[in-house]
Amino acid sequence: MIFWLSLSSSTIMEFSSPPTDAEILMVVESWVDDLTREDYATAYSRTEHDPYYAWTPDLIRAVIEGYGHPEPHPCGEVFKVTPRQSAKGRQYNRLVERTDIPDSSIAEVRYDLPLNDEWSDLTATFRIEMRDVAAVIILEEIHVF
Repeated sequence: MIFWLSLSSSTIMEFSSPPTDAEILMVVESWVDDLTREDYATAYSRTEHDPYYAWTPDLIRAVIEGYGHPEPHPCGEVFKVTPRQSAKGRQYNRLVERTDIPDSSIAEVRYDLPLNDEWSDLTATFRIEMRDVAAVIILEEIHVF
């Protein structure tokens, strides 16, 4: 079961027990839907963040607009997340992995983003970790693999 945990104006998605793949993908797709609305602050607040990447709502926006880089794309095109339901082409990754992951994690997720009305190879990766009584979702990378 998924529930919201409010901490100092942040609303992080947590799972009350080890989540199923479907529950994990539901949270990730809610995150993608936030990006479709260009609501980077809400998307940011849905997850915890790997400190290495120093994510902020503005950095999430910039990396998406630059197709995996925080600066504008060399071709000049600005990329935006568009609705999953109408994206053209074949979705590449929508994957929950549960093998060969670090000890504190119970799953890793790779989810390709629909950009400018087409499925892209710009992939968001997440880690699911068990904490004291709940599992949390952590944004790791937004990158072309």
